[in-house]
Amino acid sequence: MSNYSTEGGHSNKKIFYPKHLLELPREQQTVIYGFAPGRQKIRIRPETHLCCPDGTRIPMLFHFGIPAYPHLKEGVDQTFVLIFEGLPKEDCETFILREAPVG
Repeated sequence: MSNYSTEGGHSNKKIFYPKHLLELPREQQTVIYGFAPGRQKIRIRPETHLCCPDGTRIPMLFHFGIPAYPHLKEGVDQTFVLIFEGLPKEDCETFILREAPVG
């Protein structure tokens, strides 16, 4: 028996994708898959964005499997997904993931 429910979504037995995530438009999005071992403390700030070399900021649209600030997860291996608006087609071959400071 799988640890992941497929009701209303999809599971490849590694990560469960809820139905509302599967319904997001697939064009022009940047998807980052991540893994944090249980010894790490993780969370994500809503203001997290991608930054292109020219300074263009690409906002995060959705996150799954990682708690939002101020909540924190620790002590368990965590697989997560971050979805951002699409990167510009030209002049953005690399990017930096940045979390905006709170306050």
